[in-house]
Amino acid sequence: MGIYAKGVVARLRGDLTHSGVTHNIINSLAVSLQMIELRGAKNIRIDCRGVRSADISGLQLLYVWMQCARFRGVEPELVN
Repeated sequence: MGIYAKGVVARLRGDLTHSGVTHNIINSLAVSLQMIELRGAKNIRIDCRGVRSADISGLQLLYVWMQCARFRGVEPELVN
């Protein structure tokens, strides 16, 4: 899985699965939240169009990431 953030849009690509999520991806998710917070944005659009497959582990990670965004005052929105 990969994450590509530009502005207030984060695009997820690949497999959002237990085997598809790596330590580097978790760091990328954290960095993308920091960048959005530094810009003063109040929302983030998470584009899931590029996700090929997902399992419960990947969905749990996505849920936690969205909760972290909310704790930072950024409202996440899932699209596609």
